[in-house]
Order: sequence, then C-alpha cells, then structure tokens
Amino acid sequence: MVRSFFRLLALAVMVTQAVSFTARADDLFDLLKPSNKLLTCSTGVLKDDSILKIGMPKRHGDFLVINLRPDWNPTYVVYPKPRWPLKLASREFRTMTSVAMKVRDIAGISYTTGPAFYGTGTYEIIVGSGFDTPSPNIDGWCEVYHERQEPLRSVEEPDSQPNRWDVTWNKMKCSPSRLTEKSVLKIELPFPHGNYLSVVYENNYADVEYLSYPASAPGWPLLDSGNFERMRSVSLRVTDVKVRKQEGFKRVLMKPGQYLFRVGSHFETDGPSYLGWCRVTYRPKRRG
Repeated sequence: MVRSFFRLLALAVMVTQAVSFTARADDLFDLLKPSNKLLTCSTGVLKDDSILKIGMPKRHGDFLVINLRPDWNPTYVVYPKPRWPLKLASREFRTMTSVAMKVRDIAGISYTTGPAFYGTGTYEIIVGSGFDTPSPNIDGWCEVYHERQEPLRSVEEPDSQPNRWDVTWNKMKCSPSRLTEKSVLKIELPFPHGNYLSVVYENNYADVEYLSYPASAPGWPLLDSGNFERMRSVSLRVTDVKVRKQEGFKRVLMKPGQYLFRVGSHFETDGPSYLGWCRVTYRPKRRG
C-alpha cells in the first residue's frame, strides 16, 4: 500500500476527529514561493542523528509544518490547539527566533502523531499562522534534504521477531512478562497512544479481541475509549481481562501461550497506526 495515499486519506479523517483544517491543502502549498523563502535551516544532508537548526523571523506565527515533497503530506510539529500533546507548545514557539532539534526526535500530527522525517527526500519547513483557516499566512520557509538511515517501521502487523527499528520506536511495556491466574498485568503505554487496545492470541490476527474500541456500544469494551485515550498505564488482574459477548463476558487470558497487546488508532481501517505493542506469556498453574 502506498504511504502517501493513506496519509492523505487519514488527513481527511482528521478534519472531523483531531483538528479542524478548513483550508484546502493546495492553498498553503501554492504560497511557497521563492520570495518568502525566509527561514535559515541546516544545510547539507540531514541524517537521523543530525541536529536540525531553524532560524526564524523575530515575529512569526504559531504553526510549524514539515512536508515531504512532491506531495502535500504535512506533519504539524507545532499547532495552537492540538488534540494530542506536542513536544513544543505554540505559546513557547512564538517567542523563539531559532530552534534546534535532533531529526529522529521531531514528531507531530498528521492523522495521528508520528515522525516528521519518515523517509528519504526533500522536505519543506514552513512557519506561519492561520494554517487551519482559508487564509493562511506564511512567515517563511526553507528546504532540507533528509537521508533516512534506519528502515521505516511499517503500519502493518508488528513482526513476530521485531527488528532493530521496532525496538527503537516501541515504548509500550507489559509486566510481568509471564502471567498466572493470580498475576496483575501492568501495561505502560506510550503517550499519546490512540484509543484502541487489542489482544491477539498466538499471532492469530483473524481473531482479535478489543479491550478499548471507540465505535463500540457503551458498556461493551472493558475500557471506555475516551478515558483510555488519556491513560498512561493500565493495571488489570488476569482474571479481569475480559471482553463482552452476546452470551456475557468472556475472559481473554484463558489458553496457555503468548498474547500480543497493541495500542494505536484506526485499527478498523486499511491504514491502522500501531503506536506500541508488548507480549506476555500466560501459564495457568496446574491444579494439584
């Protein structure tokens, strides 16, 4: 599947679910002219460990956007009223005349949160205001070239044996890793992390159970998706990890074996975003 297609599709979803973009995407794109190419940015080839330095006008707006050319797939690194927390607040950003950030650590909002430099190519860095209105204002922009050194993590199912990049981006932890019926499972979540929490038994992705699912009827999922989205950790007794079925509640951790927990957004679409995962092994104690 083509990444740019799903980023554009998800951007349309974000209009109603995240932040209200009323300006047409090509309006802002058309404003990038040589005459307002006023930002000073790091020269040369940026790599994942490089420091991106941006020099800005003394007075500028509260938006910072990074876009991979030639398409318009913007990542909003600074946004005045984000749905998800961003590392750099717009109020602080407006007072800055320069900013320096490690490339691999620069993240923002597209349809959810993610890395701003996600592939190799030429990126536009844009500063201004009103990017969520029909009349955006460009205070300045520049171009940089980024050469990705590590493979981009896929939005598909996590590998059975995670590669080095999986280990790098994944911040979700389950403890203890080996469970019995008397265990209390603690899940430490990345943040922000979306409003889906799923469980898969022994890599059987055709039979997924959801502990948090935003489109379900009230009272059906174990965790309310609105509350879950604000949580940074979840602690549950093994016997309380349940899903609701027509015939009543059913325990999830029943069969001996390995269980995969995943957190993220848009799991019911063709472009899911997995923001964290962890595995546990359940071994019920034998009854003597």
